[in-house]
Amino acid sequence: MRRMARAAPFKADAKGAKSRTMRKPNPERIYLARRAAHFRRLVDEDRLDDLDADQWIAAREREAASRGLDRNSAGFWQDGESWIAEGRRR
Repeated sequence: MRRMARAAPFKADAKGAKSRTMRKPNPERIYLARRAAHFRRLVDEDRLDDLDADQWIAAREREAASRGLDRNSAGFWQDGESWIAEGRRR
C-alpha cells in the first residue's frame, strides 16, 4: 500500500486563523531564474548564440554593479532588457 504524502502543516496566524506554512522566497534562486529566462529570450527570440547571449547578460550585470543597482529588484531585468537592446543597436 502506498502512503500519501503529507501536506504542509497548518500554522495559526496572529488572529488564530490557520493557513499552510510557506517557504520564504530565496532571492538568489529568483535572480538566477530571471537571469536564465532572459538568457533564453536572447537565444530564442533575438537569435543570439549562447556565447553572445551570455556575454550580454554578463555585461549587463557588470554595468548594473558599477551603478550600484540592486540585482534583486523587480525591475532589474526589465531595465536590463532595454540596456541590452540599446547596446546591440550600436
